[in-house]
Amino acid sequence: SREAMDAAASPPPPQPKMHHPRKPNDVVGRGDWVLLATWRGASIFAEARPGSRVRLGGKERVDVGPLIGAPYGATFHVRRGALVRARATTTTTTPPWTAAHKNGPKSNVDDRVDNRHLGEKGSQRLDPSAIARMRADGSVTGEEIIAALVEGSETFESKTAFSQEKYLKRKAAKYLPWVRVVAPRAANVAHAYWTKAQASSGAHLAPRPDAVAQMLSRANARAGTRIVCVDGTAGVVAGALLERVGPTGRVVVPHGSPHPPSLDALRRFNFDAALVKRTVTPVRLPPSGGSSTDDDEDSGRAKQQPGAAEHDARRPESWAGSCHALVVASKHDPTSVLRAGLLDWLVPSSPFVIYSDTLEPLVACFRHLQRRDFGLAPTIALGLTETWLRELQVLPNRTHPTMHMSATGGFLLSGIRVLDDAASDPTTTTTGS
Repeated sequence: SREAMDAAASPPPPQPKMHHPRKPNDVVGRGDWVLLATWRGASIFAEARPGSRVRLGGKERVDVGPLIGAPYGATFHVRRGALVRARATTTTTTPPWTAAHKNGPKSNVDDRVDNRHLGEKGSQRLDPSAIARMRADGSVTGEEIIAALVEGSETFESKTAFSQEKYLKRKAAKYLPWVRVVAPRAANVAHAYWTKAQASSGAHLAPRPDAVAQMLSRANARAGTRIVCVDGTAGVVAGALLERVGPTGRVVVPHGSPHPPSLDALRRFNFDAALVKRTVTPVRLPPSGGSSTDDDEDSGRAKQQPGAAEHDARRPESWAGSCHALVVASKHDPTSVLRAGLLDWLVPSSPFVIYSDTLEPLVACFRHLQRRDFGLAPTIALGLTETWLRELQVLPNRTHPTMHMSATGGFLLSGIRVLDDAASDPTTTTTGS
């Protein structure tokens, strides 16, 4: 009929929009958190607000207000305590120091040329006092200082292309400080926390980004899933899980302290606050001997952090058999965490993964799971692995492993929670002795 033809030709009704927990912006908005990758190799968090100032490694603080409206990946030069947007020719793949010399390093590479003819005597025609005056003069930019140093060098043109690039990079680190705006994605946030932990050990775990990726993969984190996360990483792992499960999933955070655990890193992901309260659910576990999952770093807090998710009113027992994965990244003994009954929260055939920066606690937990000590739920496919990563320098004719890298990224215990044979067979009965 004509009515059926008209109905078939009419467009389908609009589907409800599914909002991602992250704000859908490709540029830095007012009040957004960003990561600043500095010329020293550090990653610094900054909140983009007018008048907000951050320290970029030195004593001087810079105003991060100019970041508002800039696209992610933009480069800024630091000039007299202010951020100045670099030219559009500087991209994420072009080093900022290449624009300091009009010709740049040599493009042709001759393997027969080396630097053995260069002596140890200084070859700079510029007087140090002249360089100091140029730095004190506010009208002279860092690019102009480096260009003057290149022109004053008697050996720059005779150096190999590799040496020229190293020379420009070394001078740019001194005279041309810069920062690059990086989006706070899970890998970048994890790298920033891990880099900071290398300088000083804190109260929280700081897993390496590849270890976080391993946890997400082994937990099979995907859109719409409900994942139990014992988070002792200040919210880095919980934020990475929320980035995967999206607004249709849920991240359940069990804990044993009177207040929810510290999830400070969640706000740095730029998630929508309303969706975080709806998808991140802290659940307090009842105290029971050695099964507490209290965080030592959270025991002294007197009140809940602003913007944190509210406690779930349901009893912990009501979560049994309703979640799809368990992720544990905490400084607590993993066996005591599992004794709290968290494996019973999982649907049968659900994966679990436990991260630790030391091996011994996971070995003991592995044995307890094998023997089903303390009434632990049955598991299969148990595996204990070490996360290993080798960083490579990838440059023309200079590809090799970096000289300095981290020795280990921690250890992972993973497996699958299954049903007991007796519990799965309704015809089986148990008789006492």
